[in-house]
Amino acid sequence: MSWIIEESNDASSAINVQGNTVTCQKEDFYGSPINVLWKDPADKSGLYYWQIEFLQLDKQGNASVGLTTQDHFKAGYAIKSMEYNGKRMNLRSDSKVSSFSISVINVVVSFSANGEATIIRLKQVPTSLDRQEEQFNGIEGHWKLVDYPQHSDCTGYHFHLFKKGGMDNNVYSLSTRVINTMNSILCHDPSTNQWQSQSGMSTMMGGDQESMRKESVISELINGITGVELQGQKLVIKSNGNQVKLERYTPEPPQTYTKNVFAREY
Repeated sequence: MSWIIEESNDASSAINVQGNTVTCQKEDFYGSPINVLWKDPADKSGLYYWQIEFLQLDKQGNASVGLTTQDHFKAGYAIKSMEYNGKRMNLRSDSKVSSFSISVINVVVSFSANGEATIIRLKQVPTSLDRQEEQFNGIEGHWKLVDYPQHSDCTGYHFHLFKKGGMDNNVYSLSTRVINTMNSILCHDPSTNQWQSQSGMSTMMGGDQESMRKESVISELINGITGVELQGQKLVIKSNGNQVKLERYTPEPPQTYTKNVFAREY
């Protein structure tokens, strides 16, 4: 059992291996991911279940996990991989002992940021994952529209408000969905405490007349935002001379894949 490091100058200096744990530390920018492959010879034919846990990972980047053969673990071959914003994921692979069988599939961890990962073989497929609830401060987070006096039939929609990554601290991304997914950039001017909605974008799906009417109402709301304020446990948004209220909610965690993740088999 061992980690195999890709052949590159960056990988040789950035990767440190200790048993089933691999650490990636690179001082400068990650121009491309640094890949390591876990080789664990099969002692018998069958399915193998793997748990990969990220013990540490910089927030500025990400890591992903994929599958390939050892022969294809080199320049010129692509890997279909999964990115996960949590700490842990599980994979399974087919291993055959006989020399004339198909190639053994290996797990590959790709680092696009400094981090540390460990891998263990499980005896049975996991059916659930423990997920830590997200914690948000200030106006960022997931919100549910609960009070819209001018359009009381347009409440219940979910809004997602986060600082725009890699940009000014006063720039936020806002998204919501009725029939289509709508996205907008919100810019805050601290000197005047004024907000402005910019660069509105939306998918272009059609729907029934009533749903499209409600979508038009929500679209006008987010495109006309002039104020965003936290009042206790509620978020107050001012738009087009009106005021609406939202409360925090916790989204349902995604389902745990227990079969083929690429075919969306749960």
